[in-house]
Amino acid sequence: MKNTRFPATHMVTPAFRAVCSKGGKRQETVMDVPDKQEFQRLIELSLVHGLVLEIETRAGGSKAACLHTGIVREVNPQNGTLTVETPEGRKILAAAAIYDIYAAE
Repeated sequence: MKNTRFPATHMVTPAFRAVCSKGGKRQETVMDVPDKQEFQRLIELSLVHGLVLEIETRAGGSKAACLHTGIVREVNPQNGTLTVETPEGRKILAAAAIYDIYAAE
């Protein structure tokens, strides 16, 4: 009996190869972390009870991190932003730039 299957190796297009060759060079953001429930819990505690959080952000894939200490005042899911009240004033942080969140001591 003759094998009538078409070899899948012949189906790889140049566009697919280009996407695969770029690899995983992106940073891991809050959306990719498996502990999203803990992040959500901390944000809710800050919104409801005024828990002071330390939020670490990284912009544009850089290795330099910015630390923001304050209370979350507003969450905007349409824009993907958090409004944080810090000692310097209100700051709007992009959720995609958040790298880590923890309670301030």
